Amino acid sequence: MLPIMFDYTEKILHIWQRGGKWSLNLKEQIYMLSLERHSNITRAAKELGISQPALTTFLNHLEKDLDVKLFDRSAVPMKLTPAGELYINKAKKMLCIKEEFDRELQVLKKRDLSCIRVGIQQIRAPHVVPPLTMAVKQEFPKLDVVFNENHGENLFNMLERGEIDLLLHNHMRQIPGISAEFLMKDRLLFITPKNHLLNAYGIKSAKPYPWIDLSWFKNENFMLLPEAYTLREHAEQLFASLGWRPETIEIYTRTETILRLVTAGAGVGFIFESYLSYFNEERKPACFLIGNPPITVDYMAFYPEKMKQYPVFTRFLDMIRFVLSK
Repeated sequence: MLPIMFDYTEKILHIWQRGGKWSLNLKEQIYMLSLERHSNITRAAKELGISQPALTTFLNHLEKDLDVKLFDRSAVPMKLTPAGELYINKAKKMLCIKEEFDRELQVLKKRDLSCIRVGIQQIRAPHVVPPLTMAVKQEFPKLDVVFNENHGENLFNMLERGEIDLLLHNHMRQIPGISAEFLMKDRLLFITPKNHLLNAYGIKSAKPYPWIDLSWFKNENFMLLPEAYTLREHAEQLFASLGWRPETIEIYTRTETILRLVTAGAGVGFIFESYLSYFNEERKPACFLIGNPPITVDYMAFYPEKMKQYPVFTRFLDMIRFVLSK
């Protein structure tokens, strides 16, 4: 099957609509999640395949049993109450446990792994997902790989909640019960316009890029990603180690935008070496190693320890390494 990307709740509802068999009865939670998604009883009832009066009766009975209002139905569209928000949060966790139970039960029955849910950064996805998908389809045609594209903190949260089985990321983090496995080493590069006068201070070496003292550029216009991004985190760590911050900082949400602005002469910035191959730009930046020793970053695979028991998962990691090496 081709990889598909959609909200986790949508996946659960899709299974429900197909008439999936639930050995753990979570109908109540599914109804509530549909109501939360649509903020409208009629639309939720249509999605669930029941009548609007039946869904209204369900909600009335549930609120009566709990002795609390879950939705403010006087608002348009209706809104969750604080109790409703608590319910939805717990319902999502219950559905994660349900899916985990189903998958582990399937393995016990078949000793096989039928699906791998992968979290990957949006910037890498277009360059990793297509070749990896083709390799999986050829070697494991029955294996369903579901890719979730997002940025770092969201992906780590999904991993901890059990919503993905594998996270590919270049930020080392220790999480109880989660294994971290090295995939490749990446370099943090400082980029400037090709004709920048301060480029002359670069020190050439046997390495693929010259090294430069970042302090020469403290008065330059630095173009950085938002704080949630790994590149920004490394930049901030570097500034802290040097004991200064740039005079001027501009924030952009896409690495490609920063790269184009730098090559156009609008400022300086940072990029991971592997990202350079993702952008087919006519104008190239000047690239420098920075830090002493030069800063490198490990690109890692994070996954629950239990995943290593499946040979297909180990082979899947090998496929990822091969794709990254190209």
